[in-house]
Amino acid sequence: MTGSVNEERYVDVKALAPEDSGKTVNIVHGTFRCRRGYDLYTTTYLPAVRRADACLVFHHGLADHSERHGRVLAHLCASIGMPVYTYDVHGHGRSGPAGPVGRALILSYTHLVDDLLDFTRQFVTKAEEADGKGDAVAPAATETAVAPGQAQAGPASNRASSLHVPGQQGRRKPRIFLLGYSMGGLASSLAMAETCPVTPLATSAKSSSSISTARPCNPGSLAPAASSRDNCAPANGESLALGTGAASAPGHAGAGRSSSNLFAGLMLTSCLTDPLYGNHPLLRAIKVAYVTVLSWLTPAVPLFKRNPVESGIRDPAAARAMADDMLWYRGRFKVATVASLLAACARLRKTARRLSDVPLYVQHATVDMSCSLPSMHAFLARVRPSDLTMHVVEGAYHDLHHDPETPMLLGRMMDWLRERI
Repeated sequence: MTGSVNEERYVDVKALAPEDSGKTVNIVHGTFRCRRGYDLYTTTYLPAVRRADACLVFHHGLADHSERHGRVLAHLCASIGMPVYTYDVHGHGRSGPAGPVGRALILSYTHLVDDLLDFTRQFVTKAEEADGKGDAVAPAATETAVAPGQAQAGPASNRASSLHVPGQQGRRKPRIFLLGYSMGGLASSLAMAETCPVTPLATSAKSSSSISTARPCNPGSLAPAASSRDNCAPANGESLALGTGAASAPGHAGAGRSSSNLFAGLMLTSCLTDPLYGNHPLLRAIKVAYVTVLSWLTPAVPLFKRNPVESGIRDPAAARAMADDMLWYRGRFKVATVASLLAACARLRKTARRLSDVPLYVQHATVDMSCSLPSMHAFLARVRPSDLTMHVVEGAYHDLHHDPETPMLLGRMMDWLRERI
């Protein structure tokens, strides 16, 4: 594993959130060498003042890249005062390989899971432990910069003020939350399951679970308005309780402890769980066999059509921006990629029960043509989570990070995180 920094800049988040006026987010770019020898392009969002003894790791979706979600990640970083770590998946965004054959090509879903776990254990954990010891510079910030496809010297980054937690002398173990979008939700769920015991811990007799349906609210700003709780509450003004709330300490209402030995909680946005949900078992078996055989013969052939951009993003401006984004993969989905994701979903069905004692936040749209809401409900039925918060956005499409409801969802994401940090 190698980590390096090749660029550092500050972003004023005033445009993202009026209440964050005066706060800045330091964005540091670098690389992480995965076990297959590829340099994965990393981005770290650092708050001007660290106020939380926790951090967030983000995994993007298929054909996607991490920078496209930068506004959401920067806002979470600034508003909560915690670092956010992310990277471009192998063959996506600024991560190699750069040639057309390797773009958006996933030969095995285990590559996604291994890279996420390695990134968390070797890159994120080391940076957090360095901060906890009071080091001025995280390990990645002291090495020579090596950008994908080029070599460049990068100055050391003075991050002492950015990473200081008032009154905190050090942390024994980093508290890491995991956020996955679409395919990233699938990879994050599998990575979380890999870090949980095979036999789930006995769940409490009392559980804390809720589900709500979001009404439309003002899309004027990415940031949630101060009154978003009142203006964007479910139609009946309350969440529909699914279980009896467990007793909890002040400031940690409903916050359960994670059974994972690495992550403190899992957040899923428009998560991919089963693209063949609803198919007859025989038809499912035929489709899986067909794709599997093709992946052995022609793994890199871009064969499978994809939905148009407009079917996944409600905001016309965001849809145009995505269509113009040169880092976004535009081609058809490749055979091996589809086969790998089908295998990943099959694996998730087998390991879902391991997530029962993981604090779980889910947000999903009713008009998601890529990852259906019924498939998410089926996944949660397998998990049977003891600590679940779920928000269903009526009329929204797949991309909830670029939607008129994003301000409301950001507020709910922050509320969920604050209750657990």
